[in-house]
Amino acid sequence: MARLFIRRGAAKLAEAVSRAAGGFRSKAPASTASRCGKRSIHHYFGRRHGSNPPLRLRLAASFWRRAAGLFLFRGMGPHEGLWLRPCRAVHTLGMRRAIDIVFVDRRGCILKTVHALRPNRAAWCAGAYSVVELPAFYCRRHGRYDAALRRAMRAHR
Repeated sequence: MARLFIRRGAAKLAEAVSRAAGGFRSKAPASTASRCGKRSIHHYFGRRHGSNPPLRLRLAASFWRRAAGLFLFRGMGPHEGLWLRPCRAVHTLGMRRAIDIVFVDRRGCILKTVHALRPNRAAWCAGAYSVVELPAFYCRRHGRYDAALRRAMRAHR
């Protein structure tokens, strides 16, 4: 995310730059007082206001990667997931934490979502082609998780 620090008297310049940035909305300028008492405006460009970082998926397409599942990818962040392709069922045997499960068909449409599947449980969907495993409560925290999921899956195709 690029930062642009604009000093006093440049509010019109900030508006012109934000319009020229290709329609990206930015966070509202926040006025802060610097040490010497001058007011400065900090303007941030990049993501839309209130949006989250993009979802990143790790693809597990081979038998052994799917069998290992999240045990193989332990260091996953809050905006990362594991895409198991092809897969119709998952389990959380031996896991220490809950995960969100999203079942997807061949076209990329979401068939079923299981929120916070606890350890030592299983979930399946008969018409699914692939499964995405996400951190627990990801789908509830992000209202537009379906769009983020489609973007992340398109990046792997």
